[in-house]
Amino acid sequence: LDSIGSVSKLNSLRLHSNQLSGPLPTSMSQLKMLRHIVLYNNWFYGGIPAWIAVLEELRTLDLGRNDFDNRIPMHMATLRHLQTLNLDNNQFS
Repeated sequence: LDSIGSVSKLNSLRLHSNQLSGPLPTSMSQLKMLRHIVLYNNWFYGGIPAWIAVLEELRTLDLGRNDFDNRIPMHMATLRHLQTLNLDNNQFS
């Protein structure tokens, strides 16, 4: 998943239920055309990174059923096209 940023025209990333783990890779910040991120039911952890706000076309962000922690970041409020947000079953404080 670390090299995903090289697929610059990708508009949908759906990798749910694949036992993926680790923090979200920074290379995803290069996916400026991305409209849908569906990564629920994996083992991602850490905080939701600040670079998520650069994905200005994002409509769907589904990070439910992972192990994200910390707080839900304020920078997500800048995602003006976001229509669907799922963060259930994580470890947010």
